[in-house]
Amino acid sequence: MKIAFVNDTFLDGRGADVVIYELAKRLGKKHDVYVLTGESNIKEDGFKIIKIKLPKLFTGKIKDFGFFYNMLKLRNQIKKLQRAYHFDVFNLLHSSLNLAFIGFPTVVTWLGSPYTNNLLRKILNRGLLFTLRKNKKTIGCYS
Repeated sequence: MKIAFVNDTFLDGRGADVVIYELAKRLGKKHDVYVLTGESNIKEDGFKIIKIKLPKLFTGKIKDFGFFYNMLKLRNQIKKLQRAYHFDVFNLLHSSLNLAFIGFPTVVTWLGSPYTNNLLRKILNRGLLFTLRKNKKTIGCYS
């Protein structure tokens, strides 16, 4: 099976990135595992890292308003990678990435949002949960 983990970062010591590392390392013993990321400082260990053009998501800066444009660009990259690698499933730990994966076989681990007091983030979270329910090829795991 070809499994692709996707996250904006893949950095040593960061919560979701550590989860991706541990899953990729273990699954890589029996499957072809890839980590698709915009930024990484972790070495490959039973999996392959593929750098993609994906800026850090939700930095709290003005560039966050380019989110939907970034998702369109990511979707185009994923289409090209899918044609080249034929991934069986994508695993997303950054649930907002789901917008770029509608129609692809996807597992989304919903970890919630650290910015729950922010009204804009609350609205975005509701929209993301809606897309998770509407994507027929998505399995959502909520914590």
